[in-house]
Amino acid sequence: MQALTIEDNFRNWETDKLLKTNEWLPRAEMAVSYVKPGEQVLDLGCGYQLPKQFLDTSCNYVPCDVVARTEDTIIADLNKREFPTGNFDTTLILGVLEYIPDINFVFEKLAKQSRKVVFSYCVANIQTPEALSVRTTNRWLTHWNSKDLDTTFRRHRFKLAEVKTISRWTHSTQVLGILVNSNKF
Repeated sequence: MQALTIEDNFRNWETDKLLKTNEWLPRAEMAVSYVKPGEQVLDLGCGYQLPKQFLDTSCNYVPCDVVARTEDTIIADLNKREFPTGNFDTTLILGVLEYIPDINFVFEKLAKQSRKVVFSYCVANIQTPEALSVRTTNRWLTHWNSKDLDTTFRRHRFKLAEVKTISRWTHSTQVLGILVNSNKF
């Protein structure tokens, strides 16, 4: 299979084929359990805004994505180094990091703008040609293992406060993690 490009990535989101709405509801609900009432919440890669339905009504929800599926969505393409302005108590970034090769840009911005990050990522368990082929078939642009992620988190002064396994396959493990920003305390 040919290497995927950032342009391929943008085309992924012009249609709904990768947005498995019902499949991602449990992950959204689990992520929102880490959001406190009254928080300012940024949802990067919001899609159809699944987490919003689980948030306390006192939260201020700010949806952001590369494509607007609702009128209130802020348009920002992380792969073009676009990022919404503002300060946030919690940033949700669910099912997005697989598509963002420049994770350092994202975490530079998060370090300045968010106290806490709730993320999901399909960690690469093994780095064989077969495993990379599976990841590429899923249209993922990144192939980080847990050590790669931890190095990035530490570089930007985020502390991994908690991590849960959502699902496990031979080549990948999908995790939900909670990062606390050491810069904001």
